[in-house]
Amino acid sequence: MKHQNKKTMGIQALIAVSFTATSILCMTILGILMYQQFVRRYERMMEDSSSQVLGQTVLNLEDYLRNMRRVSDAMYYTVIKATDLAMGNVEEQMDLLYEANKDKLVSIACYYSGSGVLTSACPVSTGKSGVDVTQQDWFREAHEEPENFHYSAPHVQNLFDDASIRYDWVISLSRAVEITRNGVSNQGILLVDMNY
Repeated sequence: MKHQNKKTMGIQALIAVSFTATSILCMTILGILMYQQFVRRYERMMEDSSSQVLGQTVLNLEDYLRNMRRVSDAMYYTVIKATDLAMGNVEEQMDLLYEANKDKLVSIACYYSGSGVLTSACPVSTGKSGVDVTQQDWFREAHEEPENFHYSAPHVQNLFDDASIRYDWVISLSRAVEITRNGVSNQGILLVDMNY
């Protein structure tokens, strides 16, 4: 009887150990599979999130660049092209355009293409002495390729004598424009500095 009890206990222990080992093996396999599934879903979710952020950034950047082109077009086609500088002044309209967009704009300026002489600017209309705009990339690119818009990399713009001595980071949009003085057309460069 004792011997049979030991045999029964041995079989029961063997069954319990086997069941426990099988359960642990199944739980481990199930845990690994669940972990892999979780990692795949997490990676997919992160990719989707990154794609959405990138898509939103692209939309914001396109909107930003579209606003720059609109300001430049408005300044050129409705102000500069319609005004003979010998008879009229573009600074009042330039001020209005600046005020309407001052949360995005740092400055608007117009220069003669050949000499780099400032014709008008807003909000500060006094150019800094010693600054040769003809050597700046935005000026040269607009002068060399007058049919295109030219965007600069972000940089600190310090073209004007500003009483606040504040120099802002900007992205510049420059383009060639036609400036009329006494009925004679000259090439000019329109600069729109957007707040970076």
